[in-house]
Amino acid sequence: MEVAKLLRDDFHPSVVRWLWNPRQTGRKDEPDLRGLDDEGQIVVSAEVTTSDNPDGAIDGRMARTLEKLSAMPGDKYYVVMTTAMEHRAKSKVNRLGLQVKILRLEARH
Repeated sequence: MEVAKLLRDDFHPSVVRWLWNPRQTGRKDEPDLRGLDDEGQIVVSAEVTTSDNPDGAIDGRMARTLEKLSAMPGDKYYVVMTTAMEHRAKSKVNRLGLQVKILRLEARH
């Protein structure tokens, strides 16, 4: 998916400011990416992973990350890079009953 299409079609249209947390792990209330509207209200919270496969520790971390994300304000997105991660994340979201949208971005070289 192209980033321009993602921003146009999937992310909330009222986002006027993006905040990015470049640290590998954030606090409980701190997503990788946050979108604010013109009044400073959080309208998007997103977590991003570059892991290729949901194996072992990555699988457990994914569940914890999705649960953490589900408690954050705004529309919630979990961004992945591979089909395997997309399918596993969607399975966890459905099983846990979370309100998190899974987005897969394809890397281009």
